[in-house]
Amino acid sequence: MSDSRKGENVYKEFIDFRDAFLTDAMDEASAWSTNKFGERFRPVVLVAARRLKKWTDAIEQWKKYAEELKKYPQLGIPVSLYEPAPKFISGATRVRCYELPATEVKNKPREKILADYDREIKRFESIDNTNPYLTQLRKERETFEAMPPKAKLRLRRTGYTDLNCAYNTTEESQIMVRVSASGVFFDERTLGQGFTFGPKEKNTRASIYAEVSPIPQSLYPGIDIYDIDTVEKAKAAQKKYRESNEQEIKREQWARYNKKRAAKNALQTDAEHAASEKNPSGSSQD
Repeated sequence: MSDSRKGENVYKEFIDFRDAFLTDAMDEASAWSTNKFGERFRPVVLVAARRLKKWTDAIEQWKKYAEELKKYPQLGIPVSLYEPAPKFISGATRVRCYELPATEVKNKPREKILADYDREIKRFESIDNTNPYLTQLRKERETFEAMPPKAKLRLRRTGYTDLNCAYNTTEESQIMVRVSASGVFFDERTLGQGFTFGPKEKNTRASIYAEVSPIPQSLYPGIDIYDIDTVEKAKAAQKKYRESNEQEIKREQWARYNKKRAAKNALQTDAEHAASEKNPSGSSQD
């Protein structure tokens, strides 16, 4: 049997194993993410003692498949199918899982973006030279062509979330782990302080990118492109403003805090007043 044929058989075995593994994991998961189609993924599993051997053996089997698949690069199997492998964590005493808005950032020089445009333009020219999209690509390319040579650009993708877990052990606290598609498994036997799956947290701090306009482009769907020099200048201007208006900013923050505290105290006072108007049986007094 040729190496490629052997690799194809290993790949098919792994896909069947992977599908069964993730189906079982989602059935037992205590936390997960949900995609835009309502499908659950990224399982977080609390492994009971009776299921410990089943899951540790399965995770080791996953790793063996991954090592074997690496031997067949000629097959072009996407590494993301088997890496990262599922994580098994023992010794956690407390776990809290939550979702956070995520951002993927990559830097590219102007020349590489121009090369990407050239490939896309050439591809469409061979299909339909009158396509309006082709005209748009050519116009966008002119914007990047006009930039200085080796200009640095930042590609930024937002609009999705990461599932994270923070856990404590007897020696450490707030150890962070990101949950991948293959999942994270916690040994339930040591979780004496509990497990929580909190709501998505919002990042209330304004991003510098809210003050910088992205470069118009349609080559990379779902991605904003920024000139790094422009971003750095905006950061410097923001820092200078904060330094020169430090006291005013602190006063505004303190005023917002006092307003929230006053509203909270008012609600508590109203609740106490309502309770004082009831007799011990719970009915209102005349």
